[in-house]
Amino acid sequence: MRIAIENTKTRVMVGGKDLLVDNNLMDSIRKYMSVKVPGSFFAAKALKYHWDGMKYFITPGGVMATGFLPTFLKFIAEEYPDLFVEIEDFRGEMPRFKEVFVDHIGDRVINEQYIHQKHVIQAYNNYITFRDQKIYFPRGIADAATNAGKTAVIAGIYLNLEGEQTMLVTIHLKTVYRELLTYFQSVFGEVGQINADNYIIKPVTLAMIQTLTRRVEDINVKKDIAKFSVIAVDEAHRAGSKEYVSALVHSNAAVRLFVSGSAFDSNDIVAKMIIVGQSGSRLIKVTKKELMDKGISTPVKVKMHLCNTILRKSLLVRPDCMKYMVHESVERATLMLKIMRERREKGPILIAVQEIKHGEFLLKYFDAYAGVSRKGGWDREFSIELTHSKDKDIIQRIDAFRTGEIDVLIATGVIREGVNLPLIQTLIYAAGGESGIYVRQWMGREERVHESKTEVEFHDFYDIGKYVQQNSINRLKIYKAENLPIEMDFDPKDLKKMSSVVIK
Repeated sequence: MRIAIENTKTRVMVGGKDLLVDNNLMDSIRKYMSVKVPGSFFAAKALKYHWDGMKYFITPGGVMATGFLPTFLKFIAEEYPDLFVEIEDFRGEMPRFKEVFVDHIGDRVINEQYIHQKHVIQAYNNYITFRDQKIYFPRGIADAATNAGKTAVIAGIYLNLEGEQTMLVTIHLKTVYRELLTYFQSVFGEVGQINADNYIIKPVTLAMIQTLTRRVEDINVKKDIAKFSVIAVDEAHRAGSKEYVSALVHSNAAVRLFVSGSAFDSNDIVAKMIIVGQSGSRLIKVTKKELMDKGISTPVKVKMHLCNTILRKSLLVRPDCMKYMVHESVERATLMLKIMRERREKGPILIAVQEIKHGEFLLKYFDAYAGVSRKGGWDREFSIELTHSKDKDIIQRIDAFRTGEIDVLIATGVIREGVNLPLIQTLIYAAGGESGIYVRQWMGREERVHESKTEVEFHDFYDIGKYVQQNSINRLKIYKAENLPIEMDFDPKDLKKMSSVVIK
């Protein structure tokens, strides 16, 4: 077997004596390098041609994404110990790490409290060991929780590379882009920008992925992407999407930094495989609990509230269950108002929703019930605002909430990543569902350390009913996996006796 490694693609060539070891060697490799596509049984029935329902990550000709190389070589070492393997490296001269670690990042020094940042940076000075060979492989995924300092790590890796390197950093949210740009400018001075208003290439360039994807049909843009020796993807759990793939496929970078606190939380196995193919295996993990124990993140207490929404009809399908028992549940909204009243003295309260309509429902409910009747009108108990991706005043609203001018902010996922909101001591997770990515990202919004707080509360709901109850159980598993303290306002033993209440 011959393996030819390039930065983007790797070719596996099989023939001759290899077939004496396994006369179906390539078929065996392709079977290993594949996953079952969820829902493929039904999709296959609708197709005119036969499909086995599998997604293959190596072609019949043996071409695969280079990020799979560590996993592939481990498979060969374990399953085919007698197979002769010749490895040819065509990646050319690659950036190397400095012998003396650079611990100054801008005006900060990595100290003992933040030693995990040094460990993450050093993890990228990575080698694959295969039999008697060591293959330099400075790429992979840093699974680092909120507050680990992912942007400092990206900057630190760049500063720890020998020679004059160029780095492209991709981001997908304007709110996060603004904060990253300010930070990188403080570290590097001039920073290139690729966004709706700019196309400026510098040694360190920050790019909105949407703009990069739109421009990538331009041959000059493809050439620019290919010239960067380092590529960094912030919030890498998104990198399995077509939007990212269509741009990053043109990268020839040898050093690839994919950072996220939820890179492996997605239920989309195909997307997770694509992310690994573009980057590499997980190199290191930094947990929420580790950061809380160090005092880098504020400790979080989870509070679960029992909610059994009264229904007017029996519900059979998942969308209806989510609509009536989560998005338009008066019982849930009533519990939220109770929490808001109990926690009002603790500072700004963030309410997380997934859909704009859900946020509008809550805003309308709070307008009707979160107030006191006065002679000549109605006084609101709280200043309550709603923001989302279509909100023209989103930046002003976030800034007002950040400084405490807004008491309660209802927000969609537009601010669940990267936005610094240090005053929050209460987050009400109204979104429901079972996404570990969403839960961990939203929790990160209140973990920021501030002198005004020593602990924060994350409020969630244990919903009774078809689909929504299993979602609640799955979210509980996420909290337990993070070793977070959980307080319930109900006895779990009573749940067996409960079912949806339908009044017809």
